[in-house]
Amino acid sequence: MSRAALLPLDVTKEIRGLSGAWLACLVALVVPAVLGVRALSGLDLPAYVLGAAALGALSIGHEYSHCTLTLLLSHPARRERLFLVKLGVLAAMLLALYGVAVAVDVRAPESQRLPFFLLLPMLCGLFVAPWFTMLCRSPLAGTVLAIALPPWLLLLSELVYVAMYGRGPGADVEAAIMWRGALGLSAVGAVMSWRMFMRLEAIDDGGPEVQLPQWLRPRTTVSSAASALTRRHPVWRLVKKEIWLQKTALAVAALYMLGCLAFVSINPWLALGSSVPDGGDILAVLTFCYSVLISVLIGSLASAEERRLGTLDWQVLLPLATRKQWIVKVGTVFGLALLLALALPGLLLAAITPAADMALLLGRAPQFAVGVAVLTVIGLYVSSLCTSGVQALLISVPAIFALVLPVTMVAEWLQPYGLVMAMATRRSAEKAWVSVGISPIDRSRLMSLLELLLVAAILAVALRFALANHRSAYPLGGRAWTQVILMAIFLTVGALLLGGMVA
Repeated sequence: MSRAALLPLDVTKEIRGLSGAWLACLVALVVPAVLGVRALSGLDLPAYVLGAAALGALSIGHEYSHCTLTLLLSHPARRERLFLVKLGVLAAMLLALYGVAVAVDVRAPESQRLPFFLLLPMLCGLFVAPWFTMLCRSPLAGTVLAIALPPWLLLLSELVYVAMYGRGPGADVEAAIMWRGALGLSAVGAVMSWRMFMRLEAIDDGGPEVQLPQWLRPRTTVSSAASALTRRHPVWRLVKKEIWLQKTALAVAALYMLGCLAFVSINPWLALGSSVPDGGDILAVLTFCYSVLISVLIGSLASAEERRLGTLDWQVLLPLATRKQWIVKVGTVFGLALLLALALPGLLLAAITPAADMALLLGRAPQFAVGVAVLTVIGLYVSSLCTSGVQALLISVPAIFALVLPVTMVAEWLQPYGLVMAMATRRSAEKAWVSVGISPIDRSRLMSLLELLLVAAILAVALRFALANHRSAYPLGGRAWTQVILMAIFLTVGALLLGGMVA
């Protein structure tokens, strides 16, 4: 029996368009639960929320990413049927994802007083994400807005409650606000998704096919602007292009900043009538999630968005060396990641955090910067293999798991051997360190420097492979697997050496 006899072609197409994102989210949920790795235990809920929103955005968004929207709208079928097919496949995948999340016991702090907390991301992914995807004509924007809008509605509802009653809402009131807001937003999203799909038009073309010569165009300030543009340095133009690619990341940073300011303004009132944890703890968790998300997002947008927009083909033909373009891209990405993921939260926390806690955070700033750089490089490498930013963002989540998992397992395996080795070689090692005139403090600094150099070497290898992938409009799968295997070997050897040096 052929595949066409099992499922209609339009259903098969939708399953194929969403299967990659669904499998990535499934891996992110199942791997921490099955292997029991403590370093990954807190990432299941963010992976579930991100996966549900991304599936909803990709149900319509993969038509934008693959430039098949014109073919879809010209299909000889009623639009009602096309929309219901998309909605049915999406609902089945979200329901399966919800079942897996319940099976692996994904929980949040609110789940103790809100039994059906896991239904909220599923509702937003089913009704809200497709609406914002069609509204912004971008699957990545639909994903980000579907994640950010429900917390914003909850925050605004609490602001209204405080303004009306002069105190913060209790736990039951917060649960009711969350449920009613989610149901109302889902109802609006369902109606608007149907309405927008019925009126959807394919307007994302490459511009007019015929353009008038320069001397036939209206004589305005075009010539002066063009002459001013030609006098600008090419590196500055590349930097502006890279910043333009990061519009979604800048929007997420703006939402985070406004959310922090609003949360700080209502936090004293919430403490009067609410049973939520301390506001500083909640803000710290939100800041951590934001820093991780924005670091991976900036890297995911750097290369894949150029493929999605169709600018990569002519970008490599510019009269500027590809390596110079890549250096500008990497420098801009790192600078923006450090600015938005480290400097912006630091400035906001400095205004609302006690001086002692802020001094502790500043002492760990180098470790935070290394973490931001690692997450950004992971997103950038995955982006060099993908054709859209949302695809790179989704694949980056299991890629982070794949990075943390072997390092954690190797460290656990080496721990007993490291203790035995340390006991056996402690005296000889101490004599060796003393013989070369290195004190224990200098030895600790030297080990930290060696660890930093090892991380820098691994990141340099990943960036070199990402450059090779970025040069191609469609990276080959075989080359990608070779690169992943080489980086895994390099990472394993580095972890072994690091474990031996620490022991």
